Amino acid sequence: MLLGNLPSSELLQQIVLDTNRKQPLHVQLKTSLERLISENFDDATRFFSEAQLIENLRISQGTVRRALAELAADGLLEKKPARGSIVRKRSQKSGLRNLAVFLPEYFSSNITQILTLLNVECLNRHIHLQPFYTHRGERLIHAYRQLSFLPHEGAVVLLANSPPATTELASAFGDKGYTCIVVDTLLKSTAHKFVGVDNKAGIDLGLDHLVGLGHRTIALLVNEPEAHENVQERVNAFQAYGRSHPSLGMRVYHTGIDIWENSGVGALKVMEEIWNTQPRPTALFAVSDTGATAAIQWLQKRKIQVPEDISVLGFDGSDIGAMIHPALSSVTNPFLAMSEAIFNILDESTPEPRRVFMAPSLVIRESTSTPPA
Repeated sequence: MLLGNLPSSELLQQIVLDTNRKQPLHVQLKTSLERLISENFDDATRFFSEAQLIENLRISQGTVRRALAELAADGLLEKKPARGSIVRKRSQKSGLRNLAVFLPEYFSSNITQILTLLNVECLNRHIHLQPFYTHRGERLIHAYRQLSFLPHEGAVVLLANSPPATTELASAFGDKGYTCIVVDTLLKSTAHKFVGVDNKAGIDLGLDHLVGLGHRTIALLVNEPEAHENVQERVNAFQAYGRSHPSLGMRVYHTGIDIWENSGVGALKVMEEIWNTQPRPTALFAVSDTGATAAIQWLQKRKIQVPEDISVLGFDGSDIGAMIHPALSSVTNPFLAMSEAIFNILDESTPEPRRVFMAPSLVIRESTSTPPA
């Protein structure tokens, strides 16, 4: 649109005002006009005149003037003598005011820890955080239609959703102009902002620990869906470590579970095979703490001692690892650092994709020791 031209009144057909709603008409009008500005107007273009709004929406001059005054107070409009109202997107008030977090609707200690840290930081910054649950991916359209703020008023975090759900949501929000950060779900595409763990560094860290204890026969338990690139990276890193240490006996055990299947049950599918493999592994490295915990339970039911008969190492650093017996040694995700990285990206003004990989740490507890004599 050019500065000298009035915008088309056809856009106003999208606005529906309801006098029966509890929300005042001027608030309804302001919200609707905000959306039109966001989706249909460029900076410095001419906005609807009072006369256009009154004639097309059949509302009072007082209602129109109040809505326009509030848009001007928010920095979205600037009144120019003899020109009417001009859109001022570049002068909008800065600062994050809303954060929507889209996450799958199932229990995960990792997801809970990150969400809790995000909530604490939002409280400190006076940001309104709202979670939206995508369940198993089938509620995506319903989820992203619930956003109550415009792109310039907040941002979106996609937390640990499945790859298909993450791809669809990231595309939908990007098309609408929202700042969107993907957390934990690694995708092949680099066209998005991402915060996650350095999987190779984590696998190398865990294997260095086991090898340092004297283990030479090590099993990798892949109890998480390999549709997730995080899992693929952990498998690839394990195999690469084996190639660079040819004296080690290293084997990968695939459970073949799908997204949304129980990863603990998946671990149990291959424990018999792992234990009966010759030479028997002296250490088991699971791609998640859930798999490591399930493995320990399977071993204990058969009177197999951990770590005396076999060491078990997890990956993620979930709280449950500290509560089982023996307490689980684990490669631990840097949850606090990940939360800080998310807000560092949100504080930046650049729209370019940025991918941040956080280095994990190793928590040594009771489930790993030197191999049996």
